[in-house]
Amino acid sequence: MKIASIAGGKHPIYKKGDPVPLEPEKKVLAQAKFELSNNSDKGFIFLTTKASLEGPIHLIKGRETKEPEPNQYIGTVKITYRPLRTSDDRLFREKTTVVKIHCQDSKDELGLPDVETVTFEILK
Repeated sequence: MKIASIAGGKHPIYKKGDPVPLEPEKKVLAQAKFELSNNSDKGFIFLTTKASLEGPIHLIKGRETKEPEPNQYIGTVKITYRPLRTSDDRLFREKTTVVKIHCQDSKDELGLPDVETVTFEILK
């Protein structure tokens, strides 16, 4: 689940108990790290140490119609990670990669705010 927190009683916008969604920058960073981990080589796990945006995020606002369209985010993220080989628990040196991600807002199975990936491309 990609929610920042649950609103308390004194939140200026949300009612008590409502999920407070992440900002667009944090959504893109979280989804890029998640997708890099999913695309790790067989027998390896990529442990992310740092992630930063390379330039601004392109935001495409969804239309509010009878069937609303989700907001979409396109960004380039520089990620530093350490590969871990699962067969013998060997941790390798840090590597850096640049990825381009296109993601959009969605809801998870409980109806809470979530982010889903449309496209994911490793540039370097």
